[in-house]
Amino acid sequence: MVINGDFSSSVALQGYSSTGSVSEPPPGDFAQFDESGVLMQTFTIPGGSSSLTFDFAFSTTATTPTGATLDDSFAAELTTSPDTDVLDLFVVDVSGVVPDPLDGLESFFPGVVPIDVDFDPAVSIAGFQGKAGGTDFSGRISLTLPNEVLGESATITFRLLDNDVGFETVAAIDNFAVSSSNSTIPEPASLAVWIVMAGGCMSMRRKRAGVSPSSVLPCEGSGKA
Repeated sequence: MVINGDFSSSVALQGYSSTGSVSEPPPGDFAQFDESGVLMQTFTIPGGSSSLTFDFAFSTTATTPTGATLDDSFAAELTTSPDTDVLDLFVVDVSGVVPDPLDGLESFFPGVVPIDVDFDPAVSIAGFQGKAGGTDFSGRISLTLPNEVLGESATITFRLLDNDVGFETVAAIDNFAVSSSNSTIPEPASLAVWIVMAGGCMSMRRKRAGVSPSSVLPCEGSGKA
């Protein structure tokens, strides 16, 4: 599963690999991207129904599209192996937040899997310092992971592109998590067998020992009486 998703480890960026300008500004607890930077983590997606979430913040001194070939942007994607599936999670730039940028275009991009991404703009990252007088966006990205990627090895990549000369852009990530709804409750048939076996064991002990039920110890592995 995910390591150090809330960036609370005493070791900066533990569990992640990074290139460019990525750090944990004091007092930590989130990852910040200054100029161009990439942050990645590889993990195994649970085999059952699972969801992925993370919080982000983005701030640029630009106030309108700049006319550059590519405006400064921050994006996240998930890739898997061995199937090489791609989940294009979101992108944000001066124009706004776009969950699932390739929605409806999956057939034009080999390996891209259709997904349904939720964006909650009410979430922010405490301690993140944006760029004064510019454009800010923040929120939470969440989705139920599609069946195609369950049980696979996956790498999530967060990438800040600071491409536009003359403008400064920063971004941040926090509370990255992958959770499964699976539980370990035994199946009804297994539970019934356990009850029968426990009852039989109790009966045999009472007959052999000739003692009252209240003084009989439970069978090993059957729990408390």
